[in-house]
Amino acid sequence: ADLLAAVSVQDLTLYTGIGHARTISHFVGGVDGITVTGDTGIVDSSQIHYLAGINIKLNQVFLALQLDRHTQETYSAKLGLRF
Repeated sequence: ADLLAAVSVQDLTLYTGIGHARTISHFVGGVDGITVTGDTGIVDSSQIHYLAGINIKLNQVFLALQLDRHTQETYSAKLGLRF
């Protein structure tokens, strides 16, 4: 779940947010398993993540840029057509 806040001025929107990410993984052990020890393992990981971005509207086209910070930073860009 994320909590977001945004500010819009004419054709420009700035936003930021914080959220909680959780992953539960099951690793199969045994003879044909993927673990080094051969034991079945369960890993439960959770952490807080942050995001920030900008959305710019140019007539019928928009450009969005976003930074999402989990363990590593992820950058994304979108170019789209509004219809």
